[in-house]
Amino acid sequence: MIDRAARNVAADLIERFVRSDISNDELSDAWPRSEDLALGQIAYHLEATTDDMSERRLDVERTSPQLIELYERTVFPLCQRG
Repeated sequence: MIDRAARNVAADLIERFVRSDISNDELSDAWPRSEDLALGQIAYHLEATTDDMSERRLDVERTSPQLIELYERTVFPLCQRG
């Protein structure tokens, strides 16, 4: 089941995280609870690319281009607003 409202929330959170407006903990705390399987996979991959031992904001200047590309190719398309 596609949960468009939850995906829209997720897309907004990811955009805010990539802009360094929110930390990894804030992203995790605000992540929408949904039965949409894609959102679970997105959350899993986001958590795998962040440090869960400390709260941090994404530093785009110090983040590898490969990680940014990964977000652009996998995470962003799944959360496209509709």
